Parts: sequence; C-alpha cells; structure tokens
Amino acid sequence: MIDWSKLKPYDTDQKRSFEELCYQIARVKFDDKGIFTSVDDSGGGDGVEFYLTLPSGEEWGWQAKFYVGGRLVPGRKSSIIDSLKKSLVVHPNLNKWYLCIPMDLTVGEKKWFDTTLKNVIPEGVEVNLYFWGKSEFNHFLGTPKFAGRKNYFFGELELTLDWFNTQVSNQLSAIKGKYNPVVHTQTEVDLEIDSFLLNEGYRRHLMAQHQLLSALFKKIEPMLSEIQKKETSHLPPMIKKDYLKHIQNTVDVCSSLLSLFEEEISFIEKDRYPGNRPLPFEEVLKRLYSFTSELREKNYSINIDYLSITEEMDDLESYNIKSIRSTLWEPNELFEEMYYVFKETVDKVLRSRSNNLYIFGDAGYGKTHVTAHIAKETIDKGLPAIFISGKNMVDNRLLSEHLLANLDIPRNYSWSDFLKALDVSGKAFRTKIPIFIDGLNEVRDINIVRNGLPGLIEEISSFDNICLITTCRNTYIKPIFENAPPHSVYLEGFFK
Repeated sequence: MIDWSKLKPYDTDQKRSFEELCYQIARVKFDDKGIFTSVDDSGGGDGVEFYLTLPSGEEWGWQAKFYVGGRLVPGRKSSIIDSLKKSLVVHPNLNKWYLCIPMDLTVGEKKWFDTTLKNVIPEGVEVNLYFWGKSEFNHFLGTPKFAGRKNYFFGELELTLDWFNTQVSNQLSAIKGKYNPVVHTQTEVDLEIDSFLLNEGYRRHLMAQHQLLSALFKKIEPMLSEIQKKETSHLPPMIKKDYLKHIQNTVDVCSSLLSLFEEEISFIEKDRYPGNRPLPFEEVLKRLYSFTSELREKNYSINIDYLSITEEMDDLESYNIKSIRSTLWEPNELFEEMYYVFKETVDKVLRSRSNNLYIFGDAGYGKTHVTAHIAKETIDKGLPAIFISGKNMVDNRLLSEHLLANLDIPRNYSWSDFLKALDVSGKAFRTKIPIFIDGLNEVRDINIVRNGLPGLIEEISSFDNICLITTCRNTYIKPIFENAPPHSVYLEGFFK
C-alpha cells in the first residue's frame, strides 16, 4: 500500500512529484504507441500535464490532481471540469483523457465522473474518460517493473539535486590538486563526453555539421547541370546517363542522412531525451560509402574505356577530354568530403546512444581534471551526476559494493535497487545521469575492476537514463581489459 504522505517533493513540490509519477507510469505503459510531450503549466497550462501523440495524430492526455485529504468537494470538481474543458479546446485531436488522483472515488463521486463530467464533452465529440486512483497506483507500483519508481518516489533513498551536489562536492574536495576549474582547457574528449551526455556542446556540434553538410549538398545540382552540358563523341549517351543516375542515387542517400540529422537535432532542441531511439544512421552511412566507392570505380572505368588521351589527338581535343574528365570527377571529390564529415558526426551520434565511455591517457594528461570538470559543470546546470575516485576502493569487496559504500546508500538497498531508482531520477530530470569512476588503475586490487566491470556495464546498459564514464592510464589497458574496449577515447594532454 502507498503512503502518500511519504511522496518525496520534486523541486520542493509534492504536486509536481505526483505529476512526474503519473508521467513515468504512462511512459512505461504506452511509450511504444507514440511520442509523449510534457506541458509547462507556468503559463496557465492546457488542461493536461502531458499528452501522447499517436502516429495517426490522435492524442491521449493526462490531468493530475494531488488531492490527498478530504473528498471531491465542489471546488475540486469545478477545477477538474475546467481542466477537461480547456483540454478539449487546446487539443482538438484528443481521444482519451485520464484523470489521476491519489484516492479512490466513492459511489457518488464515481457517478459524478461517469455522468456530470462526461456531459462536459460537447455532443459529437468522442473523448473517452479514464480514472487512475489509489487502487490503480497501488497496482502499478506493486509490479516489479515499477520497483525503481517506488523506491525513488517513496523510499528512503534521497536522490535529490542536493544529494548529487553534496556527493560530487565531497569527492572533488578530495582531489584539489588534480582539478582547478579556472585553468580548464577544452579538449576533443570534452566534445566526446558532450556527445555521450547529449549536452549543449553536442547540439551545437550537430547543428554546425548540418550547416556544413547542407552547404556542400547545395553544390551538387550545379555539378549535375555541368555534366549534362558536356558533349563528346567519345562518351556514349547511355554511359553518361548511367553515370548521372548513379550520382542521383548518391544524392538521395546524402539527403536521407541529412534528414536523420535534422530529426536528431529537432528531438534534442525540444528537450526530449532520445534514449536509444533506433534511427538507421549506420545503415545509411554504409550505403553512402558503397555508393561513393561505386561512383569512383565508374569514373575510373569511363576514363580508361572512353576518355583516354592518345598521341593522335590534337591539343583542342585533348583539352576537351581533360575538361570532361575533370567535370565528371568533381562529384566524387564532393561526395567523399561529405562522407567523412557524415562519418565523424555519425560516430558522435552513436556515442550518444551508448551507456559506457572509457577515457584513457598517460599519467598527468588531465583525465581527472576533465571528468571532474564535466561532473561539476553538470551539477551547476541543475542536473544530476555522480563522481567516485578509484583510490577510495581499498579492500576486496565487489565493485558494486564499493560504489554503494562510497555513495553512502542505505544498507537495505541492493545495487539493482539503486540503479532502478537512479534511472527513474534520470527520467525525472530528462537526462542521462553519468557515473564517473576516475582512476580505475588506482583501485588497490585490480582484480576487483577486471572481474567486476563487465557485469557493472551490462547492468547499467539495461537502463536508458544511466551511463558509466571511467578513466584509466594507458598502461593498464592490458591488465584490466586485455584490449582497448569499444567506446574508448584518448586524452592527448592539454599542451599537445
């Protein structure tokens, strides 16, 4: 049974916490049906706290009223009616409207819900009303898949922003000699971490790359026109037509990749954490590589079979053939340039989809400084982060037990309990919470890392809103990992 008096405030407000709980339950139940959108009600709201848009355009809306004492008195009923009326105006495609209240209805209140409230819906408008009350919430939170949410919203675990701030501050105070925010210098690794955490730097990078690629894309049409103008008896019309067709196919693939980047940017600009959305970046990039390679081979074949320069040709004819060869080659150079820009950007997109990132570097190259800076920067933005130093792991306990102890997690919480609650916290903050473990090579017993890290990564990878970032010296790659693992980046030092 739920004790609603123990509902933890979200940003000092239990009402907002209840709204967030309803949102997360709805996401678990219906996330596969469409796209959820939260509503900022600071401007008066629109009759729902959030709504789901189905591919057909149909919408389902949820209204949460945190009524924990008393019954549905006239004032509360009036507020519910006003919310329904407003949602019908603002959301003309509304098909389902859920009312969420942390109590069950009496017989009289149920009759009011089924008749009076339903009669608010204008004749000819089909909107179905649904009710989530105490019994429904007890059922939801009593099932295993909602265990993390129950711990986060009602448990002893205090995963508030103050808790994250205190945790990171305490850890950073112990490494003062390795981290000075005043002297931070941006590195390539910072951008890799930005991509991994979907930070503002990642969004700016995506937009800059999209602008560059769009500018390159605009150069293709004039090149096609120039090829069509070129005439020579040496190049059969069917060969030329086939070459132009292949160029157009490559253009279409480039256009598909640009559309994917636009979708990624749009999603991030709307503050929708994309999680592991299955956009086919790798598949389309492979097609571009294949088409670009084939176009290059076609160009070589045309030059050899039809546009070879012989000694019998006069200067004018030789010049014309060289001009045609140059014109035919220009799209190849452009597509290859676009491919490498696409590839670099796709690598960062794929990095953002992963749940683990390894940072390697030699001693004194700034591994601790970079991760400490990102952790502090994340906290300063009002987002959660966790930072743990490897040197604090001094005995032979399991790696997960070390982490729980370093974070001072109550003993009645298992590592699995903690991760589930942490993932719910990430969903509440609409972010991916980074767990920084700095200095794997500084753990007293390397066997703890070698044996415990694979399982730790596997567990964390099962959650969308948690990720692991570790640092380690290059010389420890073989003792711990045998070979450099996927999703590795290398810090080359601040002065190289």
